[in-house]
Amino acid sequence: MNPLDQENLIGAYAANCTAKKGGDFLVELKVNQPSLRYGIEDKLKLHVPLYSYTEGPELGHGRIETRTYRIHDGLDIIADKDKWGGRMTIIECEADTVRKSTGAHTHERRLYVSSLPTDTPLLGAIVRNHWSVESMHW
Repeated sequence: MNPLDQENLIGAYAANCTAKKGGDFLVELKVNQPSLRYGIEDKLKLHVPLYSYTEGPELGHGRIETRTYRIHDGLDIIADKDKWGGRMTIIECEADTVRKSTGAHTHERRLYVSSLPTDTPLLGAIVRNHWSVESMHW
């Protein structure tokens, strides 16, 4: 088994266990979970987010970054609701970055599922904290 696939299986299992015990979870949907990720991506094209907001531009690490977050009720989107404990928020994060030294632009889109309510304050900050944990894996 590919180590990345194994990591995501462990993450999904941990999220499921956490939800069953009443805790909350946040899991990034990666391309090595194609049916879930691409199924949600397709449905998001036709779905209007409940909330949308932009953070930035922020300067850090030689980059200027602007992030846009779109918050969706996942129960309207995902098929197997019970698997995720009946609670599901989908967080779509798009980051536009300009490297100061070269002027190079990049655009990145990430999707997350969470058991946190859609109206949770600062979902973007929670996602950013998740990035700092993920970066320690490498």
